[in-house]
Amino acid sequence: MVFAGSLRLGLEASMHQDGTDAESGRSRKDFFISYTGSDEDFAQWIAWQLEKFGYTTILQAWDFAAGSHFVHEMHEAAQAADQTIAVLSRTYLQSNYAAAEWQEAWRRDPTGAGRRLIAVRIEDCERPGLLGQLVTVDLFDVDASTASARLRAAITKARAKPLREPSFPSRRSRGFPGGWPRTTNLPRRNPHFAGRERELDRLDELLSGDRPASVVTICGMGGAGKTQLAIEYAHRSSSRYDTVWWISAQQPVIAVNNLANLAERFDLRPDNSRNVTVLELLWEQLRTSDRWLLIFDNAESPAGLRDYLPHGPGHVLVTSQLREWGQLSRVVELGVFSRQESIELFRSHIRDCDSGLAAEIAEELGDLPMFVAQASSYVATRRLPLDTYLRLLRSYGDQVLAKGEAMDYQHGIDTVWSMFIERLETEQPVAVRVLELCAALAPDAVPLSLFTAHPEVLTEPLRSAVSDDVQFTEAVGELARCSLATRSDDVIQVHRMLQAAILRRLDESGRARTTATAVDLLAAADPGDPEDHRHWLSYAQLLPHALKLQHEVGTDDFRRLLVNIGGYTLARGQLLAANEFLIELIALWTSSLGEDAPDVLAALNRLAATLRALGQYRSALTIDQDVLARLRGAADARDPRVQQVAETTANALDDVGHYQESMEAHRVQYEERMAAYGPDDLMTLKAASGLGHALVSCGYFTEAVRLLEDTLRRRSQYLGPQHQGTIFTSTGLAAALANSGREQRALELDTEAVELRRRVLGGHHPHTWIAQHCAASDLWLLGRMEEALALFEETLRERRSALGSRHPETLQSATSAATVYSAMGDPEAALAEHRRVLREYEQALGAEHPTTLQCSNDLAVDLQETGAAGEAVALHEQTLARRTALLGPAHPDTVQSLNNLAACCADQGDAETAASLFREALRACDARLGSEHPDAILISDSLDLVSQGNWRRNQGRHARLLTRANHRY
Repeated sequence: MVFAGSLRLGLEASMHQDGTDAESGRSRKDFFISYTGSDEDFAQWIAWQLEKFGYTTILQAWDFAAGSHFVHEMHEAAQAADQTIAVLSRTYLQSNYAAAEWQEAWRRDPTGAGRRLIAVRIEDCERPGLLGQLVTVDLFDVDASTASARLRAAITKARAKPLREPSFPSRRSRGFPGGWPRTTNLPRRNPHFAGRERELDRLDELLSGDRPASVVTICGMGGAGKTQLAIEYAHRSSSRYDTVWWISAQQPVIAVNNLANLAERFDLRPDNSRNVTVLELLWEQLRTSDRWLLIFDNAESPAGLRDYLPHGPGHVLVTSQLREWGQLSRVVELGVFSRQESIELFRSHIRDCDSGLAAEIAEELGDLPMFVAQASSYVATRRLPLDTYLRLLRSYGDQVLAKGEAMDYQHGIDTVWSMFIERLETEQPVAVRVLELCAALAPDAVPLSLFTAHPEVLTEPLRSAVSDDVQFTEAVGELARCSLATRSDDVIQVHRMLQAAILRRLDESGRARTTATAVDLLAAADPGDPEDHRHWLSYAQLLPHALKLQHEVGTDDFRRLLVNIGGYTLARGQLLAANEFLIELIALWTSSLGEDAPDVLAALNRLAATLRALGQYRSALTIDQDVLARLRGAADARDPRVQQVAETTANALDDVGHYQESMEAHRVQYEERMAAYGPDDLMTLKAASGLGHALVSCGYFTEAVRLLEDTLRRRSQYLGPQHQGTIFTSTGLAAALANSGREQRALELDTEAVELRRRVLGGHHPHTWIAQHCAASDLWLLGRMEEALALFEETLRERRSALGSRHPETLQSATSAATVYSAMGDPEAALAEHRRVLREYEQALGAEHPTTLQCSNDLAVDLQETGAAGEAVALHEQTLARRTALLGPAHPDTVQSLNNLAACCADQGDAETAASLFREALRACDARLGSEHPDAILISDSLDLVSQGNWRRNQGRHARLLTRANHRY
């Protein structure tokens, strides 16, 4: 066999017999690939080809370890390789590091006889200085197979004649590895784009230079051409990317929806074997490649978009009118055209353009690109002399500016579509009515079912047409044929500029009628239950259109839809977006409907739920109590609205630690619904589940298990196992079981809840983290410490990233992980973390909240473990006093404090005090949990040991009551 290595031209004299370089110690290689960061895609492709041919390579992306010294590694790589391949591009030729690399190879072989330096051009660039003497291997404007053949021929000295006739050369393109992106919705290129070369170079430098920025924002005034610049850059750079995706980013919730559309374009499907959702698959796909560009167009502010920017090695380009993006991204400021750029735009439209007259027109327009584009287009399409246009412009101003055609600019675009619309008005009036309704909606995809499913909302002739498949299909097809709309599958979409032009055609009463019909269509399409995941696709489709019309007061049904949109956004885990949306609705409706209007109260109730999810428990309770008081003053207690708010108020009471009051409120709700509707009614089952959770909080575990087992069976039957209500019941049952000593069964239920929530909600949803925390608590109680710690820490990372380090649920994960640290032999680490978390809890929840007191108990245990016995006793006594006052003497938390204080006293040799405390704890535990409960048995055994004088030193660590599962949310 002949190895590829036999083709080498020779080895350095310094090479050892074992194949290492004597100076560097690095193994000898055939080729060192010299390139810049922006050309890494080509460098990796070249290295792969060489190794496929049987050669060895050194490539920075593959061989340089993180933390190594870059210059040192480059020097050693150049010394250890027989030949250097320089990947030439314009960026490479401007790089000082790259110059040093190819010059080192030149120094070692100045005549080229040893072919130490091979130059490979990946784009048509000049070769300055000494590089101009080299014969290059050109890999641009060819396909991958031709490039591979050229590369192989070059390194083997074979003749480079292709095997078949070359194709006729096309326009310059990097061609491969990318070519035109495989996945893109990039708007079409403006054939008259002119100027902006400096800004394009800056974008190229920031997004593809030696040190690329992951996010770049184009900022500038309206009409400066931010969108056009982004489109032009994306087209010029398209060969670098496999995916280029355009996202409307004026509102964050719409941006999220557009990202979901990208996932659909990839044809991603939920992977049940890995328990990941479609959007998680999208993030995973973006993280595994750097060949993507996402463009967020017309973003309002960094604060609104920050949480929706993807993380990964690809690129993000943002356009925004605001100039406050410096902390989030690199910024390219976009002002008006230079005078020369304005003239260039005129020249792109007009042959033999008079530059002087063009400059005078640009002066009148202030060189604002939008108006320069309108003027040049208007003059060109009407073959109007420039001097005539200048005279008209100076004489009639706005009247002239209202005319003309300019890509993606509002003014003057009406005329480009008017003749089609006027013809359709005569030949296909149904198509015009569809177009008008689409114009009143958002410039996003409109489901055709919005029309066909609700003919009763429509007026003639559209009402009859939507019931006739042939007629309606023909009407929509005519819009697509005339380029007035695009149709994809079962949706139709109209460009935003055309929307504006259509609405301008209507008089005031016509616009009002069209908007009212659009509002009624959206209201009729409301699925009704935003918490049911089976309705989420419908809400996702309605969302951008509802947001477009949210400032319309509309009908009761439309306002109910908007409240449900807020609920849908919350259910999807977009907490801040839901909060902002609901606050805006409440302000609008309060001013127009009054503060006691039913829809204002419904929106306030949704806002309270959002605040609960954000960890603002006291604010949520205040709102719910206020809404409940107002509703009870105006409606019967059996009114569904009153019952809904009474239930959420009971939940909010639990959140702030008023367990007994919460349980009593939940019991009233349950008994009223049971009497009115029976045990199988969905409202009764919801109340039963709420009562079951409240029973767990109060320590009535046996009653909770009975109630929740029955409720889970019924909810599974009527709602299905994947419904969030069913999983909520299952989680509560698991808590009751874990606190009853049945930890294994609790783990089975919680593990199933984790799997279901990951499948339905995704791995980055607050409810998924709750399920994970519960499962980790079960593992902890079962003594499976390593597994528990791993899951606690995973949940902590997710919560800290999404909710912030001070959110109560983040603190819950932190204190649970710290408790495991102590159990695994690191009480010092646990002590430091529990001290920190206790301070945060006291600020967020108050010093006497049950959750704060649980952290206080855990801190006291750490103090005892680290030898601070006196401080431990004092903190146990303080915690016991507060728990007794807040929860009562028989609550399991109070029993825990009694027992742990007794164990601490026993360890200090105070057997009399310890025995007294153990007896008190045993009486309370027997009263609430029964003598057979594991806690009662442990307390009894401890009492026997201390009473009989058999307590051994440090026996307390074996006698403490563990912190059991707390599954509230």
